[in-house]
Amino acid sequence: NGPRLIDRIKAVGYAFTWVAENTAAGQGTAAGTVEAWDSSPGHAKTLYGIEFDEVGLAYRQGPIPDGSLIIPHIWVAVFGKR
Repeated sequence: NGPRLIDRIKAVGYAFTWVAENTAAGQGTAAGTVEAWDSSPGHAKTLYGIEFDEVGLAYRQGPIPDGSLIIPHIWVAVFGKR
């Protein structure tokens, strides 16, 4: 596992009052990823959180080796409010 969200945010100097992150691994499309987040109460709360007014998105196409697993795709959304 890499650095924690808060450590990554501070490392780039992002000044925030709220910050959260949704991640997904394996969905083959952006629509499938949002559907998965929408179906998860915790992810949906972040996705539709009214406290956020900025978002950063990232996608990495695999295959991505992770120990004995091979991850086909990784999707990340970081939500913030300054």
